[in-house]
Amino acid sequence: MASSSRIDAPKRRRVSRESSASTVDFEDAISSSESGEDVDSSDFSTDDEDASSQSATSDRVSTFHGHDSLPASVKRAQFLPRRNPGVKVGDALRSDARRFVRVVDFFQLFFTTQAISMICDFTNKYAWMHILERGRRTRKETIMPRSRFFAFLAFLSVMDPEQTDPLYDGKLHRIANLLQHINDVSSQLFQPYRNMCVAERMVKSKGRSGIRQYMRDKGVKWGYKLWVLADSRTGYTVQFGVYIGKREAPSSKQAQQIEVLKGHIEDEIKQHEKLIKQHQDEIERHKKKIRDLKEH
Repeated sequence: MASSSRIDAPKRRRVSRESSASTVDFEDAISSSESGEDVDSSDFSTDDEDASSQSATSDRVSTFHGHDSLPASVKRAQFLPRRNPGVKVGDALRSDARRFVRVVDFFQLFFTTQAISMICDFTNKYAWMHILERGRRTRKETIMPRSRFFAFLAFLSVMDPEQTDPLYDGKLHRIANLLQHINDVSSQLFQPYRNMCVAERMVKSKGRSGIRQYMRDKGVKWGYKLWVLADSRTGYTVQFGVYIGKREAPSSKQAQQIEVLKGHIEDEIKQHEKLIKQHQDEIERHKKKIRDLKEH
């Protein structure tokens, strides 16, 4: 019995060593998986976390050949907007801090005095184009009849009648100027955060129009369909475009989304094109210097 117990003792020790080694390997696997998850989750970090970890992660990278340094062109791009993200109504607040207490106050941010004056000028211009064809009335009336009011309403124009181009602007040629004005003001009043999205939006309407859409799966089934470039954090609409149908709109859904993005990033694209052109010119100058050195 004593000999058998002595023989079994090394086996037990061996089993215990193997179990401890397996637990160590298991713990190492867990720690490595957790570190992998931490690395994966870093892709979804916030702007503050990106800024704090920029110096630690952008300079060093782990590869199959060891730790190498990343070139400047491969480093993760920082989010550096021209303005701080958020609402930008400083000028309006400085003029009157008690102004934003009614719904009409926010409406007037978009329909400014300049926009209203523009609509009045275009309406008068459009009306005079028809009045001159019929002649003028010399009698003055103190009360406006209902028919005259609807006549003014019929001549309401938000676009210069001499500058409208149905071939270029399509079905929206009579309101293209107003849509561009609202998009410009919307971009000025808010600086979006880093993450943005392009989505569909329905504006409820019962009017008779050829661009009115029916969406069976939407909460608003009848109305105007918009392609919206919105801020993911606040839902603010930075840019939007009106869907006018398959015949006049771009062929694919992706192409329609790109059209909405163009209005917001057109200036940034021009700046990048200038930088690329400068780099290309610099490369050509260096190539010319190298050829001159080889010839001499």
